Amino acid sequence: LCCNIRECLEALNEKGINLAVVTSKRAKMANRGLELLDIKQYFKVIVTADDTGEHKPNPAPVLKALELLGAEPEEALMVGDSVFDIQCAHNAGVAAALVNWRAAEDYLYDEKPDFVVNDAMELVDIAIG
Repeated sequence: LCCNIRECLEALNEKGINLAVVTSKRAKMANRGLELLDIKQYFKVIVTADDTGEHKPNPAPVLKALELLGAEPEEALMVGDSVFDIQCAHNAGVAAALVNWRAAEDYLYDEKPDFVVNDAMELVDIAIG
């Protein structure tokens, strides 16, 4: 893990913020990755490609996560590193944060993310701000 991701997840959990994973990976691979990184426990909901018939940038995966969390789009922030993540968030009416630690390509900024973050701890300030 880079960029203070574990510290961010711990801080968000301490503040009572419910977290979800929305991924295009299949459930087996998504769970394996989260377990290998030892961060699965931070997420209340995990929505994978197995859970919806539609996939990013369609809003269905994010809307499914919101439903399972009992949250509204205006209460949520989707954090992603791809054009599909930003499009999916906006299609679902959710604010989008583009992470900049994956060497974000210039074209990603064309999607007009609501936030651009260089360190995961910035997400704590955004979430509680």
